[in-house]
Amino acid sequence: MPKRLIIIAGLFIVAPVVTVILAALLPEILKWPWLGEKEGLSVLIRNLGLLLAGLFGVWLAWHRTRIAEQGHITDRYSKAVEQLGDRENISVRIGGLYALKRIALDSDTDHPTIPDVIANFIRHPPYDTFDVQIEKDEDEEEKAPEIILRDCPDIIVACQILQDIYKGGKQPNLQRAKLAGFDLEQVNLHGVNLTKANLRYSNLREANIQAAVLEGAN
Repeated sequence: MPKRLIIIAGLFIVAPVVTVILAALLPEILKWPWLGEKEGLSVLIRNLGLLLAGLFGVWLAWHRTRIAEQGHITDRYSKAVEQLGDRENISVRIGGLYALKRIALDSDTDHPTIPDVIANFIRHPPYDTFDVQIEKDEDEEEKAPEIILRDCPDIIVACQILQDIYKGGKQPNLQRAKLAGFDLEQVNLHGVNLTKANLRYSNLREANIQAAVLEGAN
């Protein structure tokens, strides 16, 4: 939560406490000798009115700030998701992923949905559907085919962000992820659900797949 929201929320909590204390002390305050005078009573009523007006002002400022902050986060969320669908510019997609990470850390309200958005991006990357390309020599028996891997730094970043924002609970869901022929060297897939994922020909050298569910994956 941003610092200004914490401050306003703190004031909003403290102010009612002060009001309750004053209300409890009011009978004793009314016994003060100087309140017997008309002017003294007027001063007390005026000050109590100012206090109540101040409390209402604090609540109103907190309420408006909260609405504005949520609207700002919603705009950031929408823009980040839009960036993930950019098929041409990988830098734009990576920027969208980091924007979602920032929102997940800033907003407890939006955090639960962001892992699902990122996991969906990994399962269905915005690349053209393709068959893994394999270069073969004329004499295939003498030399093994050379697999042409797809470079995918955005997928690697997305997997790492899933780990960074993971707070326990259900495993990140990458079931049936279409990652055939991807260069996933050193990717962090710790604890993710890769059931029936297509990892055929992918490079998983030094990848972290501890506790990952790989049932039916190929």
